[in-house]
Amino acid sequence: MINVSIFTPHEDKFDFTNRNIIYSQYSKKNKINTTLYVSNFNYKTKKHRKLKNYFYESEIYKNIRIYRIYSTRFHGNGVTRFFSYLTFAFISTMVFYFLDKKKNDFIIGESVPPICSLAAYLCSKKNNSKFIYQIRDPWPISLVYSGLMKKNSIIFIIFEKINKFLISKSSFIISVLPFLENFIKNKYNFKNNFYYLPNGSEVNKIKVSKYPLLINNKMNTIYSGGFLASIKIINLFYAIKILQDKNYDNLNFTFLGSGIDLNLCKKFAKDHKLSNIKFLKPIPKQNVFKKISKYHLCLAIVDKNQNEKFGFNLNKIYDYSSCGRPILFTNNYKKNCFIEKNNLGLNCNPDPIEISDHIIKFYKKSHNQKVKMAKNSRNYAINHFNIENLSNNYSKILYFENNSKIK
Repeated sequence: MINVSIFTPHEDKFDFTNRNIIYSQYSKKNKINTTLYVSNFNYKTKKHRKLKNYFYESEIYKNIRIYRIYSTRFHGNGVTRFFSYLTFAFISTMVFYFLDKKKNDFIIGESVPPICSLAAYLCSKKNNSKFIYQIRDPWPISLVYSGLMKKNSIIFIIFEKINKFLISKSSFIISVLPFLENFIKNKYNFKNNFYYLPNGSEVNKIKVSKYPLLINNKMNTIYSGGFLASIKIINLFYAIKILQDKNYDNLNFTFLGSGIDLNLCKKFAKDHKLSNIKFLKPIPKQNVFKKISKYHLCLAIVDKNQNEKFGFNLNKIYDYSSCGRPILFTNNYKKNCFIEKNNLGLNCNPDPIEISDHIIKFYKKSHNQKVKMAKNSRNYAINHFNIENLSNNYSKILYFENNSKIK
């Protein structure tokens, strides 16, 4: 039996596709016993759960011990968010010190935010456990590349010092980004093991429907995800405007999700009378797969910035691929993109003209060509995104680093 504690303020047990919860469930059969320290504030829904003991509550969810930790509400990426993370870090450390009596083999901290991982590291020292740094997003340099933070700002300097310290103290690193390893090892002189372990989906539980025919030559395209300023989703709407100007009225688009730029996109669609667009509110994750399966093409977008050189970790791509649907992915590092390389769809630069051209390119493909892409997409998910296989890999990593074997 291997005991693991994970400190992550972003987890929510009611999002059943959550990485740490799913990994914890599937690795249980390999005798990996996990405790999660999570926030009582859901930054997506803004819901702030009441806790039985005010500062924390403990529960068992699918054989996983969860400590839900009081964290203050926040909006945006400013001071309130930093204070929320600080609150989580302090209270989770206190709960661990005084309530969690088990001996941990590993304690995992998340790179977003590094201050909560600092709490995880302190707990690992107290518990005499190995500290693992799990990098989902290489803060704070990724914020600089995205234009959300200046490299000479005080907050960057503080976060970078914490990040450098945590990397130096890591027994090993796990990351969801396929091309991050060289950057970490070169920039921080990291000598220990680095493991790439992507997110995934419960592929075997997702029913795949037959790829739909175009009725009256109308093609239906969906974007499922956040309306984020950092990815410049507005570029998709400029692309749709170009298609409308070219009289492609038979191309319909559905946008499923919410986010800071939603109203901006709605206003653009209204101002330019884009009648072929439909906006849908977020739905439970288990219903997203059924919705995706009704469409001919799925969109994923990232903006041009240096974060692309680390590779991508977009849950929407795992969802699209698991449903067996072709994908149009915009990114500036085509050499790092498996979509077109494996004929799961197309990829192009995140430029409105290129996006519109590639949508037309896909539309003009034969039905058999689209079906082939759909089958490739599903097969790629089975071979690369199956969460059960990924969880087994995760278990093997922990046993290897613990100098033992899975029994």
